[in-house]
Amino acid sequence: MKYLVKRAQRGDKEAFVELMELYKQDLYKVAKSYLRCDEDAADAIQDAILSCYEHLKGLREIGYFKTWMIRILINKCKDILDKKESLLEAFPEQEDPHHYEQESEFEELMDMLDEKYRIVLTLHYAEGFTTKEIAQILDISENTVKTRLVRGRKKFAEEIYCEREGDAIVKKRSFGYDEKAIREVLEEKVEIPNSVEQKMQQAYREIGVEKTNGIQYRKRRRWTAVAAVAILAMTASVGVYAVNHYYTKKVTENGRKLSYEFQMNYDATPYDIEVAANYIPKGYELKTEGPYEGKIHNDETGKGITVMPFNAANLDDMKTRDFSNVLNVEKMEIQNMEAHVITYEKMGETLQDILLFNEADGYCVDIWSNAEKLMGEELKKVAENLQIKKLDTQIAYKTAQEKMREEKWKHAEETSRSKSISKELIRNIGIEMTDPNFGNLSYAEDIRYTVEDVQILDAISFEEFPKENFDTTTIEQIDTFEEEVKPWLNEDGTLKQHARYLTGEDGVNDSKENREMIGAKFVVVRMKANVAGGAKDSMEETDISVTLAPDMEFYETDENGDLTHAKEYSTPDKFAGYAGYPVYFETSFELEYDPKIKSVWNCKLDKGDVVEYTLIYIVDEDRLENAYLQFYMNGNFMEHGCTYVKVTEKS
Repeated sequence: MKYLVKRAQRGDKEAFVELMELYKQDLYKVAKSYLRCDEDAADAIQDAILSCYEHLKGLREIGYFKTWMIRILINKCKDILDKKESLLEAFPEQEDPHHYEQESEFEELMDMLDEKYRIVLTLHYAEGFTTKEIAQILDISENTVKTRLVRGRKKFAEEIYCEREGDAIVKKRSFGYDEKAIREVLEEKVEIPNSVEQKMQQAYREIGVEKTNGIQYRKRRRWTAVAAVAILAMTASVGVYAVNHYYTKKVTENGRKLSYEFQMNYDATPYDIEVAANYIPKGYELKTEGPYEGKIHNDETGKGITVMPFNAANLDDMKTRDFSNVLNVEKMEIQNMEAHVITYEKMGETLQDILLFNEADGYCVDIWSNAEKLMGEELKKVAENLQIKKLDTQIAYKTAQEKMREEKWKHAEETSRSKSISKELIRNIGIEMTDPNFGNLSYAEDIRYTVEDVQILDAISFEEFPKENFDTTTIEQIDTFEEEVKPWLNEDGTLKQHARYLTGEDGVNDSKENREMIGAKFVVVRMKANVAGGAKDSMEETDISVTLAPDMEFYETDENGDLTHAKEYSTPDKFAGYAGYPVYFETSFELEYDPKIKSVWNCKLDKGDVVEYTLIYIVDEDRLENAYLQFYMNGNFMEHGCTYVKVTEKS
């Protein structure tokens, strides 16, 4: 939330309050792990908020705000512990054995741990700090942090204690928490006690922000989840349809992941809707043509807002909408509709969505932004001023056949990642490729590709490869070379090292501890495409849509010579090597609506056309032997297979 930190440093009190509200869960979890008592935690949080506000202007690196804030909070917790220890020495009888009321088995387990284990477990698993960062926060060695993590995990893994029942001593419990379970439980949102809320509001009033005027409070209430030992996701159950409701939603919250599912009332045919934006933030404009048509966009920053309406009939398009690495969720009311404001991180970038749900009228609207300056009040103003009109036209639901086809393709896509690819589909450089299924498909087009040459280069000459041919997007040229390519390069033209980490089973594993630095190479691919014939069984032999750019994928060879998917990596940086498509292409094909934008996707060619062109990809240096160009022949890669070319092998 760098934009909030900057605003707060400039004296924006409401931005500071919003910042504290975003980190409310973090503040409470850390304070409670130290102090156990809610009242003490509330005092520590209040003191920390006031101290943060007083000293915020002195924070030089805003990227370390959270670390800085947590360190202040821990110091306040230590102050309270010191005072309590002094009081207990003078008045030992005042300690109340029932002072700590257990609200969940999780709190009971945490209470059984020594403070030094509680805090490192919380900082590591709940807050995502690395062992090195924890060492800096607590002012202890990194080895000490690692030791405490190990011992804390063992305490959770198995804890058996005894109690007297009459004349007998009985073993009561054994806890079996592995590391995954610990992480999931600690990541769960917890209910913020009233004592903490009151002390936070008192702190806000002391800095001059009343609750009724604060950013977070107008017609808004925050989501909370009660901490529980069960590591199963909290789900909102789908109930019986209300009268005339077109759908009901199911919300699943699992740690920092939030997902939505929708169940339709097929007895009620929904109406189409029309959405118009009546509020445009300063510096932005509503585009009426070009690649950003219909979007609220700033040409200088390349950032903006996208408004996406979903009718109940096409709500399947967001049937399962997942948000990972969620920072904050607000549940509020906008235009008499239930609204969820979701702030999350994706590929190192902070994003925000506002979802408007109208179950009675049968639609949902998603207002999405990647511009940090617009998040918060500005994005909410856009949502509050949207003009949503229910039209007279009804929209039919998808037929059973259409759904079956979609499910078939979805299943094929999900299972394709686990299946091996026959070596018969692998081609060498210099060999012309045709669709292996062309003879069996009535709708196929006879399009042939040849990878004529592949070069792996440390650096490239911009005289040979002009800067204007670089593009980092699929259809939108937001490039610039200066903005999108130059930041990747060293002064000698080689590629800078970048961070990466293994991608987990859930598609996300952005753990700082798992990151590594790796170098990359340019892969220059010289191609030829030959449109030998038009569509079979079709009178149309011209204006054929051809995709000129294959995807870059990574495979390993098994004992049979077949290909299986190699381990996957992700990057927190905006590094094009992970996009799968080329960053450079030279071609004369231009989009009809904007001739300034060139594309190698869905190009229009005539029967008999032969085009030669050059593509450049970026590949991690240790993955070159596993790099393959993947050609989707006639768009039927799921059912009928692709053709592959290994970039390091020539015929």
